Amino acid sequence: MPMLLLFDIDGTLLIRAAEAHTRALHAAIEEVHGVQAPDAFVPTAGRTDLSIMRSLLLLCGVDARAIDDGAEATSTAAAIAYARLCPADLSAHVAPGVPDALDALLGAGHVPALVTGNIESIARLKLRRAGLGEWFASGPGGFGSDHEDRSELPGRARARAAGEGARPVPRDQAVVIGDTPLDIACARADGVRCVGITTGPHDRADLSDADAVIDRMAELEDVLAGWA
Repeated sequence: MPMLLLFDIDGTLLIRAAEAHTRALHAAIEEVHGVQAPDAFVPTAGRTDLSIMRSLLLLCGVDARAIDDGAEATSTAAAIAYARLCPADLSAHVAPGVPDALDALLGAGHVPALVTGNIESIARLKLRRAGLGEWFASGPGGFGSDHEDRSELPGRARARAAGEGARPVPRDQAVVIGDTPLDIACARADGVRCVGITTGPHDRADLSDADAVIDRMAELEDVLAGWA
């Protein structure tokens, strides 16, 4: 059965490609709220851009109401900053075997899409600069610019994949693929299956709540075939 494959980006499709992205979020915070993001560590893996910026702003003492009121402006500023800061070539950051795996999955009739905490324009540019834009040029997806809560994103992606006015792609025909426990949690919140992949900061033990765990993207096709 053809499946809607909802890929995370950082740690899943790309490895260590977030430096300019982090700088863009910090630049947006300073532009919109007039404060500098602190050096204190804020967890980012698996979170949406809006959630990350909220944590940074709270550390700066910015009022929650001001954060809410400035969310759209901050998101826009981050996208503009990333367009300026993003390296021209991110191809060296593509996870091993990803292009070949995507070709194989597409050839098997599956539909690649995105479920990522990245703001959509950041996600699209990041993948184009990495040479993966041809698989994710447009179409369905769920993005950090859609909602601060990542658990909302798989449902958004299923609805978009079905098209306007149609019933969302059924839950049993969608799979989230990601490298963090928060990827698994967002899949569980929407009632879809999840494949964890160990190319990011988490090992198999951390990802054991997924329906399957793989070490390389090349293994995904076999997992899907086993579920058919």
